[in-house]
Amino acid sequence: MRRQYFIPACLLILLFGWNNSSQAQLTKISIAYSALSPTQTNLWISKEAGLFDKYGLDVTLVLIGGGLRTIQSLIAGDVSFAQGGGEAVLVANLKGADTAIIATNEPVLTYKVIGKKIKSLEELKRASPGVRLGIQSFGSTSDFVGRKIMVSIGLTPGKDVIMVPSGEATGRLAALSQGLIDLTLMQTALPTRMSRGGFHILLDTATAEPPFPYHGMGLSTRREMIRRNPGVVSSVMKAYVEGIKIYKTEREFSLKVRAKYTRRSNMDELQEEWKEYVGLVSKAPYPTISGIKAMLGDLSGSFPETSNIDIRRFYNDRFIRDLEVSGFINNLYKAGAK
Repeated sequence: MRRQYFIPACLLILLFGWNNSSQAQLTKISIAYSALSPTQTNLWISKEAGLFDKYGLDVTLVLIGGGLRTIQSLIAGDVSFAQGGGEAVLVANLKGADTAIIATNEPVLTYKVIGKKIKSLEELKRASPGVRLGIQSFGSTSDFVGRKIMVSIGLTPGKDVIMVPSGEATGRLAALSQGLIDLTLMQTALPTRMSRGGFHILLDTATAEPPFPYHGMGLSTRREMIRRNPGVVSSVMKAYVEGIKIYKTEREFSLKVRAKYTRRSNMDELQEEWKEYVGLVSKAPYPTISGIKAMLGDLSGSFPETSNIDIRRFYNDRFIRDLEVSGFINNLYKAGAK
């Protein structure tokens, strides 16, 4: 009797030990993200679809409001990677940090200027100076983007338009409704939702002519991480680009993931949002050099050295290139690929 159960018991012990050993091999890292914007979705998909685990990583995703705070957490070593707008990454680098952009999944600005009493750009220009523009916080992506847009339409930030820190997007819309601000910026300003709320879209940067090349959203890390743990960076990028593949090809799953992370339940709105953004995300999300150059131009007033700087100090595209050259990315989109 004892001999009958001895072998199965040993096998159970061996299997249990192997399972624990397999799990222990996962490398634990944290990835911060700066907002609940649409172009964060592929990162969430990578987590929810088990892609990080698939490539040997135990990843914790951390929401840190605002691009500046997100990059500060990266520099401090609190997280290993950070997904946010490029301005904070560039500023940190210019101030001596070893930050590097390794992927861009939003190569143009995708912000909309929203008003309530102000219904058009013409009305905006007539209402200045002193128009209050609600942003997330000083140093956030919405701060940089807001200044850029205002300059592009001939208004001077700080004079014609006053930047007012107003928190997350929902809080900014509430402030706009209450008349505490005159304008705000949003990425998820869907036309149907804005119309129902009595809001007006004054400008959509994603469809503007000429376009706004930018590193709107993407993944960054420190060059120290690239030097010491290139295998980890490669694994992150594999999960990242596979998350993009799912985002682009599995709409229903993508909508459910976005609903979970944003705590929204209106699937019609989420679908409208998906249709609006899915075409912007590239299968091979190379760091957008034209976008980085545009941002450096915006920063030249504070950092005159940008006019003669080697742009390669700000990004590293080897990991995306390796995945493209090896056929990894193309294989993801082949029929029947898993």
